[in-house]
Amino acid sequence: MYVFVMRRILFYIPVLIGVSMAVFGLARLVPGDVVDIILSHVQMPEQAARLRSLFGLDKALHEQYFDWLGHTLRGDLGTSLFSGRPVLTEIWTALGPTMELAFTALLISVLVGIPLGVLAAVKRGSALDYASGFVAYLGISTPVFWSGTILILFFSIWLNVLPSGGYESLWSSPVQGFRLLIMPALALGLNFAALLMRVTRSSFLEVLRQEYISTARAKGLSERVVLFKHAMRNAMITIMTVAGVQLGFLIGGSAIVEIVFMRPGIGRLLLTAVLRRDYPLIQGLTLFIAITFMTVNLIVDVMYAVADPRIRMKI
Repeated sequence: MYVFVMRRILFYIPVLIGVSMAVFGLARLVPGDVVDIILSHVQMPEQAARLRSLFGLDKALHEQYFDWLGHTLRGDLGTSLFSGRPVLTEIWTALGPTMELAFTALLISVLVGIPLGVLAAVKRGSALDYASGFVAYLGISTPVFWSGTILILFFSIWLNVLPSGGYESLWSSPVQGFRLLIMPALALGLNFAALLMRVTRSSFLEVLRQEYISTARAKGLSERVVLFKHAMRNAMITIMTVAGVQLGFLIGGSAIVEIVFMRPGIGRLLLTAVLRRDYPLIQGLTLFIAITFMTVNLIVDVMYAVADPRIRMKI
């Protein structure tokens, strides 16, 4: 197991270098830079040249990249060109709200999607199966910004029971933090719950066709034991993959929900950095998101070995 984990970590190193190069190049394909944004309403060539020299933007692209890479390897992601704060500080400040939102949304998607998917598989061809399928396709097809707007319209404007937006930490103000968190988590979590339900149903149907399931039933085992001891353990391989990928997307792709509900977070910070051409912040955030994806995938791979002894033997 230790060798497997180390091999995967070493494999991630060239991937991270490739991601850093791609982000570095793509960010600079956008017309203009942070100096153009700062001096957008005035024509001051000398001041613009001085700022570009201060930010290091007057160097060749390869020099800028290797300067940034060298600082990154020393644990320094640089300083935001717009705010003047360290990139690590910016990420740390935005990480708490995003993690609260991502894990709550993932919890909602797991608690809703997996049980409904199992029921749809067990009751295949029934009215419950067709109804759950319709709800799943509806949830997958519904944009998050639309479902978030509907939640605000219903709970904030019509019923006036929840605030329409804002942020309070769950640690400092649990009640108000939960009231501000529940709608964005529902908007994000129910969308992924629909996908998880379809994946769970398909995975369970595939497992229930296997011969060892027929053997277990022939032995006289109860349906509950067959489903939750034999079928669930094998079906969880696919479900864990989807749930792990979801967590990565929830952390990095929550910008729309954060904008709709006026919440701070990683996604909103990245969008703001792109609009401001804040290159160090864009590169630092993208690198952080990439590392998050890879870490989640590594954890999922290790969980495979826990769920299935056959995988453990191959590792």
